[in-house]
Amino acid sequence: MAFESAADSARVALVSVLALLCWIAAVRLIASDLGVAIGWTGLGLVVTLVEIVRFIPLTVQGIGVREGAFAFLFGLLGQSPEAGFVVGTVAYLALSLSWVLSGLLGWAMQAVSEPGG
Repeated sequence: MAFESAADSARVALVSVLALLCWIAAVRLIASDLGVAIGWTGLGLVVTLVEIVRFIPLTVQGIGVREGAFAFLFGLLGQSPEAGFVVGTVAYLALSLSWVLSGLLGWAMQAVSEPGG
């Protein structure tokens, strides 16, 4: 990708970091609601590594691989692997639901904004 300035590049990097922080916060909220106490640093490590691991072309979108990675990495951090599996599953179900709702909202907005719609 070619950026016209260093400021453009910095903006993209900033938005990427903010997106990562939002995803870590969402997973932290889910873990907290499920009664799993895990620190921000450990969860940041888990979330980042799971996103990398899911690119291994074993399944569609890493389904199954990412939940297993959550379980394994939670175990490495001294947490219950079962809790890691549940947190990963619920987090990705919530993410999938948000994608579906965003898509439906976009579709509805387009339908309303079209002439005669």
